[in-house]
Amino acid sequence: MRRPLTILASVALTACVAAGASTSSTPPSSPVAAAATAPVPTGLKKLDHLIFIVQENRSFDEYFGTFPGAKGFPTSPNGRITTCIPNPFLGHCSRPYHTKSLRSWGGPHDDVASHIDINGGRMDGFIKAMPDGGTHCWIDPRPASCGPYVGPQGQPDVLSYINHSQIPNYWTYAKHYVL
Repeated sequence: MRRPLTILASVALTACVAAGASTSSTPPSSPVAAAATAPVPTGLKKLDHLIFIVQENRSFDEYFGTFPGAKGFPTSPNGRITTCIPNPFLGHCSRPYHTKSLRSWGGPHDDVASHIDINGGRMDGFIKAMPDGGTHCWIDPRPASCGPYVGPQGQPDVLSYINHSQIPNYWTYAKHYVL
């Protein structure tokens, strides 16, 4: 097993040395010579590929709101999430909450709801955009059947988030590459 690996390493080393060496058969004005003397790209020009991993119906905060160093949820010095979203159904503001469920019902996806969600850049209309009719758990979170769809203070699951232990692959990508 060692012999093929040694031969392969020798061939690769020879190829690298040969590629870096100047030869008289390559005129100085050729594209090959120009590439060899071109400055090494920096910044964004250094990147060959950009890969975006996007999940439908998921927000940055739902996946990375608690990621260290990310501009996710605002927190107090002790790490408590301080943001509170107006909740017109319960009559007070509601805070994001950690859920163990990997299934999120989320909110409506139409154009009207997106404008309500964004709320002039305040990004606090997610509960207000929920439909206000019917027997929905965000209107009355008390029925036992609502347990899987609301947080500990009756927040609609549109405010739920998951953490690194539930999506370790995404957090690994974020740590290893960039978020």
